[in-house]
Amino acid sequence: MNYYVLFTVFLICLASLSSKADAFCAYSSEGLHADLTKAVVRSSDWLRKIYKDSTTQLRPYRAASLIATLRIAGHTPNTLLTEFNDSKGLNIEETLKNKLDSVKNLSTIPNPHLGLMIQGVISICRDPENFHGYNLIQPLLDGFSNFKKHPSFSNYFGYSLAVIALCNTRQEVPDFVIQELVNGANRVVSYHSVDIDALILTALSCVSTSNRTLQHKVDRASSKLVRSLIKAQNSSTGAFGNQYTTALAVEALQAARVHTYIYRCDKAMGSILKYQDDKGENEGSFGSILANIQVTPALLGESLISLKNYPCPAEPTPTPPPQAITVRVQLVFNVTNLTRTEPAVTVNLLEGETAFNVLELAKLKNRCYTATYKKYSFGRSVRSICAVFSDWKKKQYWMIYVNGKSAKYGVDGLKPNDGDIITFVYKKLSFK
Repeated sequence: MNYYVLFTVFLICLASLSSKADAFCAYSSEGLHADLTKAVVRSSDWLRKIYKDSTTQLRPYRAASLIATLRIAGHTPNTLLTEFNDSKGLNIEETLKNKLDSVKNLSTIPNPHLGLMIQGVISICRDPENFHGYNLIQPLLDGFSNFKKHPSFSNYFGYSLAVIALCNTRQEVPDFVIQELVNGANRVVSYHSVDIDALILTALSCVSTSNRTLQHKVDRASSKLVRSLIKAQNSSTGAFGNQYTTALAVEALQAARVHTYIYRCDKAMGSILKYQDDKGENEGSFGSILANIQVTPALLGESLISLKNYPCPAEPTPTPPPQAITVRVQLVFNVTNLTRTEPAVTVNLLEGETAFNVLELAKLKNRCYTATYKKYSFGRSVRSICAVFSDWKKKQYWMIYVNGKSAKYGVDGLKPNDGDIITFVYKKLSFK
């Protein structure tokens, strides 16, 4: 199925993703940037589909980590609660509440699992200290003392997950917890797992302490892990291992604010993209649900600690009724064998209505403005206008301009102002 290419070039339709879509790899090509953005969209759509599939049975903590990934990918809390339901029709809030209701003692939940559940709670802008009457923070803090005492909480991968969750709540991380992370970074083993080192580095990147001696240890441990990860990168392929490992390594280096020219970011991301299915029933999959959960933040240059930077929407305030506005719209065909401009149409609509509404009104005055769309989780993508279809083989697509400048949003996200001129241009783009 090739219609996904529309997302590559028609980035403006990704309203919630556009603010995050800036290329993060230094010296990366326009083609790689487009491929990464396309991969995020396809991954999100695949996760949405598989999450609600009747054969998918995710444990609550894994469902929560899926939702956290989708939040990092740009989905709003409201979208996550209304459009992402599991095979039973439950949203993540209902799933997590049911799990907590079934547990008599929250301390019996392993810290890594509790941490992932907290990530899910944060993703939908709920308070982890009072989630339907449950304080999830205190048992997480208490649980750190059980490290290495129980099989379910015995490795630094799970330990780091729990620390990252605590960081994302903006709670102070105790010094004894930070010291254990440092111990993990300095552990003496015959083989250092890139996955574990990467997650420890991510966790260290979000902690701080007023204890200068300990903070110095954190800085040295972080530098050591950065050097170790960079050394582990394959100079030929750019990979740090498989898609899971490479994604975790990139996320860790991004979290540690290592400039992407220091390691081969472009090659690393290219190696990850090779794992994604590009057609058929599994289009968008990186091999498994867990793979997509781990890989998707890396595609944006983000990591699990990015979650704390996502603001929750403000409480709604009364707004005045929308005012009527006037918008002018026109079509421009600018490809070989098709070069012309359709007469402009002026339409009247209300503030807050979108470019989609503009086209719907315009077609009532000129049938050439009739458009068709393909709907994705991020909104509609224009397939054709005036019976002229986007052609991925010829790399010819519909682009939107507002007052002569490239639009930042698609037809569902672009809300024109009074007097704006919206131009839909059919043109050939150059990209990979």
